[in-house]
Amino acid sequence: MKIVVASDFHFRFHSEQAISILEQVCRDIKPDKLILAGDLLDCHEVSKFDKVPSNHNLMEELLVCREFLHDMRLILPESEITYLEGNHSFRLKKYLIENIKDPSIYNLIKHSLSLNELLQLDKYNVKLIENDPEKTNFDDVYVEENGVLIGHFNKVATGAGSTAKFLANRNFHSIIQAHVHRLSVSNKTIIGGKIIDIVECGCMCSLKPIYCSNVDWQNGFIVMETLGEDNFISAVKVINGRAIFNGKLYIA
Repeated sequence: MKIVVASDFHFRFHSEQAISILEQVCRDIKPDKLILAGDLLDCHEVSKFDKVPSNHNLMEELLVCREFLHDMRLILPESEITYLEGNHSFRLKKYLIENIKDPSIYNLIKHSLSLNELLQLDKYNVKLIENDPEKTNFDDVYVEENGVLIGHFNKVATGAGSTAKFLANRNFHSIIQAHVHRLSVSNKTIIGGKIIDIVECGCMCSLKPIYCSNVDWQNGFIVMETLGEDNFISAVKVINGRAIFNGKLYIA
């Protein structure tokens, strides 16, 4: 089985080059599963941070994201596509929780402003895994594939690989972590000879965001192939619109 894991697109702050490489690789290898591991949306306009007023709005993010989902479904008509809610997408829920105090109005609005409705996920046959609806703060959102926890875990540590290492040690599990925007693949052999995969899957957003500078981020995504209980995990690193995977040069 082949699984592609990509995350942190942050539409409208996405990287066109990274997405082009992702689409090309998916077109070539036709993965059985594509896991979009959080933060398709940025939800910039409803964040708690100070923003310079602009003409951009949330609808712009939604339209660009829907176009991406449409393209991926055309490229992968038979593949299972799963979207994990991320902390940025959770900003919209948080905004509603903090600003709408009447329960009847909140319950009425939350359906029409759900990720399923906003991104038309049913239309593109995308399965959504969400944060616990009873929680008022973002928590870990993940799936398990062949013994690997793939998720948008609510944890960030300094340095590539550090977050995934913490999570692997905490959970005694192989980990593919999104959220940190860094690209890293390493392993650990534990008692009994079992190999733990410790992975961070990079990001698909711009490396020059408007809201911070000098970021320690890397564009890229993960390709995971399984043989029985064994997993073979590769990072596809995108540099200046180019990537090499399976001996082939991809150019955005």
